[in-house]
Amino acid sequence: MGDSVHATREGGFNNPNKDRRVSEERWIIIPDTHEPLVSREMFAEVQEKIKRQVQNIHARNAGLEHEKTPENFFLGKCICACCRKNIGVVRSNSGSNCFYYRCTTTPFNRHMKCVAHGRIKYQELHNVVFQVIKSHMKLCLEKTEQTRERNRSSYGVRQYHFYAGEIAKVQNSICKAKSRERGLYEDYKDGIITSEEYLQYQQSYREQAAELEKAVEEMLERRKCYKKDFLPDENWVATVKKFMGKRKLTKEMADAFVESVVLDKEGNVEITLKYDDFLKELIRTAEER
Repeated sequence: MGDSVHATREGGFNNPNKDRRVSEERWIIIPDTHEPLVSREMFAEVQEKIKRQVQNIHARNAGLEHEKTPENFFLGKCICACCRKNIGVVRSNSGSNCFYYRCTTTPFNRHMKCVAHGRIKYQELHNVVFQVIKSHMKLCLEKTEQTRERNRSSYGVRQYHFYAGEIAKVQNSICKAKSRERGLYEDYKDGIITSEEYLQYQQSYREQAAELEKAVEEMLERRKCYKKDFLPDENWVATVKKFMGKRKLTKEMADAFVESVVLDKEGNVEITLKYDDFLKELIRTAEER
């Protein structure tokens, strides 16, 4: 229109925290200060359309019951892929009862730059996480049963007895190493070995026994994988059975399973569960032949 407008805000020069917009009646308007970009008629028409649109939005939202912001199921676990700051639950910019998980870093934060500001609908993220947990639980039970079936076969029985035999052999070697260590002192007293040799042999036998004991622990773990009543991890299986019948995500389920959720600018998520390593080991055990 060619007008210049001044004094639209106040209080922000010395104190940015009190910067605020003033009412249009207090604006200082100087007409015809530059070449107009649009006619006054066109400007007035556009302003009237904007006013009607705002009124329509307010009227539509006024008819809705203003819901309370729902609970964040992933507090401290859901982060932005860009700035690594926590993701929060926010209402849609339209003011409707539509909520999102969104990065909480503001675009004007000079100390925490974030170019992503990804978001995903509240219920959509819950559905995605629930499907991941559901697949995880199903696979846990399937692979546990698959392992038990293998252990009941002739192959499984042979493997169990093989490890039992190997464990007995190594335990016998441990007994021999400890017996030799005990006999060193008598050899030292009788002058068969020197004090330096005594300490050297003692350390050697102790290291040998420690290595053998470590080997026994590993074989005991391997033998567990061939038990007929095989159970990968008692707490894990108990957690799976507790939530297996659920039909939607609950806060308790999210707390029990979710380790982290990373949200990128496209709204894609990377979900890590607390028991992912257990599941990988279970799959390896079940498929071992």
